[in-house]
Amino acid sequence: MFGFFESKPVEPQVTHSDDMPTLTGWRPFKVMHRQEACANTILLTLMPADDLPLPPFRPGQSVALRLPGLDPRAYTLCSTHEEGFYRLCIKMFEGDRGELSSLICRTLHVGEHVDISEPFGGFLLKDAETPVVMIAEGIGITPMVAMLSSIATDHPLRRVHMIYVTKNGDTFPLRDETKQLMHLIPDSGLAVGYTDPRPDDHLGQDYQFTGKLMPATLRTACLDPTADVYLCGSQSFVEDVQSMILQYRTIPADHIHSQIFVRNH
Repeated sequence: MFGFFESKPVEPQVTHSDDMPTLTGWRPFKVMHRQEACANTILLTLMPADDLPLPPFRPGQSVALRLPGLDPRAYTLCSTHEEGFYRLCIKMFEGDRGELSSLICRTLHVGEHVDISEPFGGFLLKDAETPVVMIAEGIGITPMVAMLSSIATDHPLRRVHMIYVTKNGDTFPLRDETKQLMHLIPDSGLAVGYTDPRPDDHLGQDYQFTGKLMPATLRTACLDPTADVYLCGSQSFVEDVQSMILQYRTIPADHIHSQIFVRNH
């Protein structure tokens, strides 16, 4: 087994949320519902304003949004095509990098329109029965929710491990939905880590570990060489976790699928 990995020069598959292709298929979409997903983060439900069907898309893919005067920015869909609408979880960021996100959070309300591109991206859930390991940080949970929904509907007997790291209960978007979807998958487990828990966050109930993701916690989810790993978060988080998984020499590099949401500068 060790020789197999040493002799196979394969790199993990990494995509970046800000590496966008030539954007096509722009259409107006109407905001049908808006709610707070968690602190500084909103959840938008959008439907085509031109009454045409949604284009096909797969769990893990993204769309780009644009507003006048600002460059488009990609956002990962947290809904599936079968749901019949787009759902986007958008977090406010500081600085120029987050200008569009902040403007959307401040000004885009129910009934208003926004231009959205066709779906794109290669961070895709494999349509298979093999085990899945999902590891996410912060807003990186959004593609995982779409993937969980797809698994719960199409392959509910698939084994799923999820590890999620965020600051505390205030910064856990789609928390209830994530837990509900995990309950629909009988052979599943969720481990949540808070790096700075609130006084009313309860260890063992709201979260399972404190601080950064440690090798021992990660290793328990990465024991099956047939599993596919889906990893999403900041560049430092993705690189650190990816490095730990490869050191275990259990899961091949070409089974590790990563998306970096925010590049380090």
